Amino acid sequence: VAIWHYDLYRIEREEELAELALEETLESSIVLVEWPSKAHGFLWPQHLITIRAKHGAGEMERIFHVSGML
Repeated sequence: VAIWHYDLYRIEREEELAELALEETLESSIVLVEWPSKAHGFLWPQHLITIRAKHGAGEMERIFHVSGML
């Protein structure tokens, strides 16, 4: 299975998502999306796994929270 990474930070309009072929890759691949709120409804909630990362107490410590269903 192909794995694609999209960083949508600079996306401002839905038309830009079509240029990235996001919809096509969602149908056949595992897709990792940064800034998913910019996807304007392209992502299917029933297929999402959300991973949130934040800094922990130490400089090298990270805390991850995973939610969603497979």
